[in-house]
Amino acid sequence: MKTYIKFLMIMNMMLTVATTVEASKKGEDCPDLRDDADKKSASRRLVTEGNEYQEKRAKINAEIENLWSKIHQFVNMGADGDVNDCYQLLERKKKELKLVEIDEEIGNLQSRIDQFVRMGADGEANYCSQQIRIKRHEKDHLLRSMDVKED
Repeated sequence: MKTYIKFLMIMNMMLTVATTVEASKKGEDCPDLRDDADKKSASRRLVTEGNEYQEKRAKINAEIENLWSKIHQFVNMGADGDVNDCYQLLERKKKELKLVEIDEEIGNLQSRIDQFVRMGADGEANYCSQQIRIKRHEKDHLLRSMDVKED
């Protein structure tokens, strides 16, 4: 995630330099660019969101590891019913992990939309918004499948 954020910051810097150079060649004033404070707060927001997703992922992965440990214990004891219960919990945790990944992807796409809108790249922004709709549909489908398992 940190590498991706650094990549986005470098791309933003390169775009700023290219836009400024192009404007100066034409003898125009430099275009209005976002405040440094806005850039820093947007970067900080991305890092904070990234850390939240990492924490959620780490917590769920720890729970999955714990469930695998329990499954191995129950298999050794011959407790088939408990193994089945653990497998159901394991499948649910895997779906929760997938939900976290989808939320992270949606957040990344939303930040990309913001960048594309600032650059005036409406086609790319529209593509990202379509991808967000697809991800939200995946998320809804996954949530419905989790609710069915609970009943």
